[in-house]
Order: sequence, then C-alpha cells, then structure tokens
Amino acid sequence: MQGRPVPESSPKAAIRKGLGLLTEDRKKSGYVGTLNIRENISLARLQRIKGSVFIKKRREREFTKQQFDKLRIKAPDLEANIMNLSGGNQ
Repeated sequence: MQGRPVPESSPKAAIRKGLGLLTEDRKKSGYVGTLNIRENISLARLQRIKGSVFIKKRREREFTKQQFDKLRIKAPDLEANIMNLSGGNQ
C-alpha cells in the first residue's frame, strides 16, 4: 500500500488499514440488487452504524450520505433502487 508491502491479515484488519475489495463481477457479487443504495452502502459498515441490537438510523443516514457524496454517485437520492443506476454507479 503506497509502495509498501501489506502483510496478510484478516478482513477486519485490512479494512482498518483502508483496504477494500473491488469485485471483478459487480452484478454477481458487488451489490444486493433487492436493496436500495442506502442499504447497500450500509452493508460495508454495519459495525459502525449499529447499536447493541439494531441499526441506528441517524448514524446510518449520516454515514451513507457521506459515502454517497464522497463517491459522487449519480442518483436522485439514497433510497433509489441500485438496479436503476448506471454500471459505474452500481
């Protein structure tokens, strides 16, 4: 990472280091087609947005809006169906 080797570690450790997975086949394993944009973004960070049992909706909205803006997703809003997005936005 940034010219330095990254030792093998757990997925959780990799995420802490800022690493992620970009799937080769986005339609097959890059998103859940039955979920909307907000729900798909939430899947990546459930630990960050959940309470003791349930997802904290306010935390979820803040996190997903931040990611939506950061990634410059072209969609009407976070509740849009992910299947309605162009390939790059999916």
